[in-house]
Amino acid sequence: MIITLLTTIFRIFTTIFVIFVLIIGLLNIFSNPNSRGLFGFKGYTVVSESMSPTLNTGDYILIKQIDKQALAPDQIITFKDEQMLVTHRILTLDQEWITTKGDHNPIQDMKQIKRDDVVGQYVFRIPLLGKVMILLQNPLWFSFIIGILVFRLIYLIVYHKQNVEENPKKVK
Repeated sequence: MIITLLTTIFRIFTTIFVIFVLIIGLLNIFSNPNSRGLFGFKGYTVVSESMSPTLNTGDYILIKQIDKQALAPDQIITFKDEQMLVTHRILTLDQEWITTKGDHNPIQDMKQIKRDDVVGQYVFRIPLLGKVMILLQNPLWFSFIIGILVFRLIYLIVYHKQNVEENPKKVK
């Protein structure tokens, strides 16, 4: 009984883990600022405290592409600033220029941005997931996660094979 319960918990946990890793992996693949994203969504890791306490270093944020004419003050947007992406709040905007500011910064950003530089609008955050994403850039940790995924796949194959051998009429 206890073994069956532990096996079921293990299967559920590893399945959820695999699905989660696949979704985050796909999201990252499609998160290039010039791409359409995954169903219009892109994910990024917060790397500074400029938006705290709203967004903290290590948070993973999801942004959604929006109509750039629908931008409004107080929205949190991600935009291109030279070679990097910045996520700040809109203070003011007109037909061409947008003024932004990080919630934690005492003054507004020195440069205004154009609407074409906007990548998307902030939707929600997953606290600390960005730290995990950074950790996964380390080959050792990445190999560990891949090992877990491979172990899960082998387990599914062996488990299915055992069920077929034990109950050939039940398993299709």
